[in-house]
Amino acid sequence: GTYEGTIKDFDVKGDFAFDENFLAIDAHMDDFDDLEKTTYSGILASESIDIKKILGIAELGMVKFNTTLSGTGLTAKTLNADIAGEINYIDLNGYRFQNILLDGHVKNRNFDGLATVRDPNLGLDFAGGFDFSGDTILSDFKTKITNANVFALGYSEAEMAILNLEADIDFDVYEDSWWDGTINIFNITYESIDRFYFFDTLQLASTKVK
Repeated sequence: GTYEGTIKDFDVKGDFAFDENFLAIDAHMDDFDDLEKTTYSGILASESIDIKKILGIAELGMVKFNTTLSGTGLTAKTLNADIAGEINYIDLNGYRFQNILLDGHVKNRNFDGLATVRDPNLGLDFAGGFDFSGDTILSDFKTKITNANVFALGYSEAEMAILNLEADIDFDVYEDSWWDGTINIFNITYESIDRFYFFDTLQLASTKVK
């Protein structure tokens, strides 16, 4: 790889290996001596990273991605960045999800943007955001699920189980104690080998009693 500049401000380009993980970087950074104020832009990609091991989350596994980043802050509190690119695959709960596109903004444990999944067993379109910055998880998004093979994804024991739906979700969750808001689900179809179900609209609503 190559490195040009000072310890504080520099350009870096190369392939790096650590603990059997592989990462490719082509980026410019300023103020790297203060991670809360660091500014950066560039490309971050990997052929293989074990995020289960890095993050310590048992439900995760390997990930392959190619993304562009531009922003400031390299701590959880100060992170403020635009991210766009492709997650070629990511392992979650024993299934490898493929062909994921992201285009959004991350700030202080918030995400707002767009995502699509074109997996052989799942089509998904997402627009909206999540806020994990406080004790209350805030969610406000719309999503469409197309031809979800819930058996292949590991969520059904029926060998044929195909789910389609659209949803408009706006709710807050506080420490599993209460949730406040609405979940509207439309155009729901569920198909098994010998059954076909259709629901026009389902609505769940909850209000926190103060």
